[in-house]
Amino acid sequence: MAVGICSDVGMGDPHERGLNIAVYDALRSGGYDWGNLAYHDFSISAGAQNEAYLAWIAPGPAGAFDQTFGYRVVPSRAGFPDWMRCGDGGPASQPCSGSTGANEALSHSTAARLRNLPGQFAAFSGREYTSGSNPHTVVIPAGDTDTVCGLYDNWTDQTAPVPAADKCSSETELYEWIQRSSVDHGGGGGILIRAHPQDPAYPEGRNWHPLYRPHGFSDRSIQGMEVGKLYGTGPQWEAVYQKYLANGHRLFPAYGSDAHALHHSTPNCYGNERPRVQSGATICWVDSGPAPWDRPDLIRAMRERRCYYASAYEPRLEVEVCGAAVGAPCVRMGGELAATGGDVRFRVRARNDPRSQRSDVPLPRRFDRVEIVKHDATVLASCTNCCTRNDAIGDLCEFDSATLSLPGAGGAAYVRICGGTNPCGADADS
Repeated sequence: MAVGICSDVGMGDPHERGLNIAVYDALRSGGYDWGNLAYHDFSISAGAQNEAYLAWIAPGPAGAFDQTFGYRVVPSRAGFPDWMRCGDGGPASQPCSGSTGANEALSHSTAARLRNLPGQFAAFSGREYTSGSNPHTVVIPAGDTDTVCGLYDNWTDQTAPVPAADKCSSETELYEWIQRSSVDHGGGGGILIRAHPQDPAYPEGRNWHPLYRPHGFSDRSIQGMEVGKLYGTGPQWEAVYQKYLANGHRLFPAYGSDAHALHHSTPNCYGNERPRVQSGATICWVDSGPAPWDRPDLIRAMRERRCYYASAYEPRLEVEVCGAAVGAPCVRMGGELAATGGDVRFRVRARNDPRSQRSDVPLPRRFDRVEIVKHDATVLASCTNCCTRNDAIGDLCEFDSATLSLPGAGGAAYVRICGGTNPCGADADS
């Protein structure tokens, strides 16, 4: 947020690309049950001397009204808005009656709290952390945050000092921050997802050490990995994901939109990246008990790796892995199983989202083939006769595998489902 309707050079003053309240509303109307706004750390105002904050409190006209998404960015000399003291957050409620002063990170957190609706929509206010050594890491705090966790105060002025509380100079400090900052606000930690990942052969993909490799990778802190983004492109980083699994990391595959703007066709504005669930999603199995599910339930599901990537809409996937012997114990998606000799059996139940099968969608997707994929990309088992097409309620696949062998010293496998009879990835609707 900053003065003006858009400036998509974007990394300094102003850096408004779509009001946070409007983005959450667009996510809900686009079919999503949850969303994380991952603000670039170097685009968040850090301290009262930051140029974006000074522009926000300076006198001047309000930004133009966006006709499509119905928002107006209204600066205030009192500081950044406290959205919990802003009515419904709509244009008529602005400027907000309350302020977080110069604390933009906390302001974004109050927007997430306002739009969070237990049992309906989970709103997170996160980061896209940039250390200069790695691709981005998406941060999903469990609760409010009031510090930035960034390397630079301003991308356009990397010499500007960063307040000590807002500085994260390496992944080591990011790993500490996601625990400390959220716990300070009762959140109990958070989730990290490596975005558009590099091959683990790069130095930053090697195992983390707090002293000798502070930019390294650790699945004690990073729970997920982006494998795909953008509509119609499918899992772009699946091969990299497999390599991290082969290195022993326990990660769930995630979707990331990498969308940066929410605008109407305003002159000189970049893009109109409207969120749509048909573009892809990260889907998680949440246990909430009798109460409506909420943000902590989703955080717990991601921490347990009970999430999966969908390239379109919301297909339902259930996976169990059991020991080879009759009556052997089983674990659910994301679990770890102690299996003698690495011998296991898979149980897969999957139902496609019927919206994905319609002929009028740009890229129809059907369920015709199930594959069990080992961490080295070997297909351990596959079937096509286990899937039945159903136009009304969605295609169904049910597969109980024979005994499969993973390395006895530790191995990983996951389920992949696609259309057509060829191996997944060979057909247009995979």
